[in-house]
Amino acid sequence: MIRMKTAVLGLVAILALVAVACGDDDSEAIGSQESPSIRGRITTLTPGTTEDSATILVEGEIEADTSFDKASVRIDEDTEVLQKGDDSFEPATVDNLEEGQLVEAWFEGPVAESYPVQAYASKVVILD
Repeated sequence: MIRMKTAVLGLVAILALVAVACGDDDSEAIGSQESPSIRGRITTLTPGTTEDSATILVEGEIEADTSFDKASVRIDEDTEVLQKGDDSFEPATVDNLEEGQLVEAWFEGPVAESYPVQAYASKVVILD
């Protein structure tokens, strides 16, 4: 009986840890501790099939706060696109993206581990 209680308590503790680990993280704001997946220049811009979609090839260097040096980044209607101003971030659109711009992108969902990696962006910030 004691073994069963111990096993049940252990299972409850594990489930509690899993629930905490899988909870929503509201740290999506710019300037939060969540780092971009990539920072670099747009070397190729391919329009998508809708007006608010595109694929950009971003090339940079792996830095202390980034994970990739080259990525094919898909942007769709769910991607937040922002333009960095002097003291703030302004909403932008796919139409504001241009080859040669310095951008940061945060990936969402699975990342195809090819080279370059391929991923959907939850957020793209135009830095210049």
